[in-house]
Amino acid sequence: MSAQSAKIVAHGETSRLIERALRGFVVAAFLIISAFPVAGRSLEQQLAEIEEVVPGNSYTKFSPALAVQSWEMAATVAFIQRPASCNNTKLVDTRVTAVHEKVVFTSKRKLKQGRWSEIWTFDKCGKKVRVRADFKADGKGTADGEFSIAK
Repeated sequence: MSAQSAKIVAHGETSRLIERALRGFVVAAFLIISAFPVAGRSLEQQLAEIEEVVPGNSYTKFSPALAVQSWEMAATVAFIQRPASCNNTKLVDTRVTAVHEKVVFTSKRKLKQGRWSEIWTFDKCGKKVRVRADFKADGKGTADGEFSIAK
């Protein structure tokens, strides 16, 4: 197989993995969002539900929308790691690792300000995959995040 052919095959495999991951995460995201209906639930109930899905001390837990967005991105990064044959990726822990600017949420659970870093740890068929997440308030009540494999 030529180098060019190998690149095409590798690109095709990566595309299929990403497509499969995104299909799974769309379903999972829907399930997470549906687990957080605001009407009829107290703040304590909502926080308890978020705690089940996002363990650890992530600041994203203060906002259901931010928790869902962050989980989708971090899980996608974790899912496309080896082993490619594994279809099970479960979030097992989150940890705030640095606060670069004080994190402040409004009483309506909107992010007002902040810049911080976290490590999200996933179990992928027995292999621990650590994803670094760097967040910065976006001025719209949520945050922009950059996600990558933690070193």
